[in-house]
Amino acid sequence: MRCTQQQPRAFVLLWTLALLALAAVVLTGLTRRSAHKAVEAIQAQDELQFRWTMATTRKLMLARAESLLQQAERQRHQPIAAIWLDGALGDAQLEIRVADEQAKLNVNALYDAIGPEQTASQLRQMIKDPTAQVLVELHPDPRLSVQHHEASPPATAPTTAPSLQPRFRCWSQVVAPDDPAILFQRTGHSVTDEFTCWGNGKLNLQRASDAALSAALKPQLSPAGVQTVLRARQQKQSESTDHPIAAASLSQQDRQALSAATTSTSSCFSVVIHARMGQRNCYELAIREIDNSSQNDGQSTTQPSGADNPPQNEEKPDRIRRLVW
Repeated sequence: MRCTQQQPRAFVLLWTLALLALAAVVLTGLTRRSAHKAVEAIQAQDELQFRWTMATTRKLMLARAESLLQQAERQRHQPIAAIWLDGALGDAQLEIRVADEQAKLNVNALYDAIGPEQTASQLRQMIKDPTAQVLVELHPDPRLSVQHHEASPPATAPTTAPSLQPRFRCWSQVVAPDDPAILFQRTGHSVTDEFTCWGNGKLNLQRASDAALSAALKPQLSPAGVQTVLRARQQKQSESTDHPIAAASLSQQDRQALSAATTSTSSCFSVVIHARMGQRNCYELAIREIDNSSQNDGQSTTQPSGADNPPQNEEKPDRIRRLVW
């Protein structure tokens, strides 16, 4: 009788142990799954916070780019093409460069004016890279026709800038390697300080460097005209006027060419954001192009309104481009 009573008890004990083991396995799986979900939630929260940081910084800096540059100019009493700012938003540490893209030589405009070989040579001269880490390698958009003007000034200077062909839309089409730490280095001379792929091709006459201004004007002006413009800028002959060289001694042809190639107000700005947050180390370049086509550089045109000519009062949205590394 004792044997028959102990066998059911042992059987129940085995089943109890098996159920406990099964429960332990299930609970272990649920614990791991919950921990995995918690990690995913934390990562999603960090990702959302990081995107919000980048979007907020980008929108704020692009909207205030011109005012920030003007503020720096008032403090330093000289034209400023780019500034660096430091900040923190949430857990992200930020280095921000705000720049006037029209204070730089436009690669697309130069390519149209002097062709690929001379453009590459000019860019190599302007890159100040003693370590030779950056190489000029032009890769224009093959979908656009290859046409360019001669390097000599035309017989009749244009009064308006020609329509620009955007053959180059990113730095990887111009230089190699496309490393943001090199392209946007804060110390020394950055590779992207002198030339750009964006904008309408006009150069800001007040903020552009002598090298950029000289390279942009050589295909348009006579050699004497280029030197006159550079001397006038250095001597600040007309600080009280909107146009820095209004009093310069230029021929009528050179004046027309200068007016077509330059501007006193910029409509294209860039913001470079270098963000570090935890294990993240991200670079973002944002370009804002303001549509000033209706302004015609300060010249207003009057057209009768009606069914065929509606009022041109609607503002076109700004174009914003983003490149992320």
